[in-house]
Amino acid sequence: MTKTYILCQERSTGTGTTETTLNGGNDTPIPTGVTAVLDVIPYQVPTAAITAAQSSIQRVRHSSTAFGNVNIEPKRIIAPIIHGGVGAFTSGLHPALDAYPVNIPCIPNVQQSLTITGTPLVANTAAMAVGEWIYISDVGPPSGPVMYYDDSGVTAIGAATTTEVTGGTITVLGGKELKFARALLGIQTVTVSESIGGSARMDSTGFNTSLPCHVPVQPLIAAPTTAGMSVPRLNPWNYCIPFKPASTSVVNTYYRNVVSLTGNGRFIHNIGYTK
Repeated sequence: MTKTYILCQERSTGTGTTETTLNGGNDTPIPTGVTAVLDVIPYQVPTAAITAAQSSIQRVRHSSTAFGNVNIEPKRIIAPIIHGGVGAFTSGLHPALDAYPVNIPCIPNVQQSLTITGTPLVANTAAMAVGEWIYISDVGPPSGPVMYYDDSGVTAIGAATTTEVTGGTITVLGGKELKFARALLGIQTVTVSESIGGSARMDSTGFNTSLPCHVPVQPLIAAPTTAGMSVPRLNPWNYCIPFKPASTSVVNTYYRNVVSLTGNGRFIHNIGYTK
């Protein structure tokens, strides 16, 4: 048994919000002999100086027509967010990387490839180079494919309020079970010593349970001067929520900030599920 990583080469996604194919604009080949793509680990690196109080929120999308009858889509994962500081700052913090299980079965001894794209969800003055490590194996996968989707855009938290804000909706087609969920925060405008953090939740008439579904949120801790924001980790949280037998389920998303902000922030949800 062999397990190793291959690289989808990083590529600038520009300063706008246009989808860009990574790996130099080419598909990322999967070596022959591989039977499974197990995990993906997206990342981003600034190509220029980050502007104060700007967040880079990037969606990494995976597609392919080279995996036989296996439908690998949707696979839309929000990469770990990069935050600027609240003023002139000397350092930036990239949150810890995380592996996202995808469990894509491959056809042995057949050349296959993934089309991997990056899309900035907010425009920035500094372009980001986005790439991805891909964890592959010649055994497996251990279970069925995991699909990922987000609510298609960021939602403003709102200034001077601690009222719950309704975010976007996530449409799940043919979902069997919710496996992972994340609620991610990003800076829009921020004030010195004003941290962003609170509680997120989801609900859906398609969930086959009456239990609530709250989502842990990693706070953004502001410094007391003009330093950066601390974002140590943005990992996916584990769930086991069955969907009702239906072709389509709509998941609603919400966020409430703990403190009233002078500035503002953004949030977005990202879920993983099986079919």
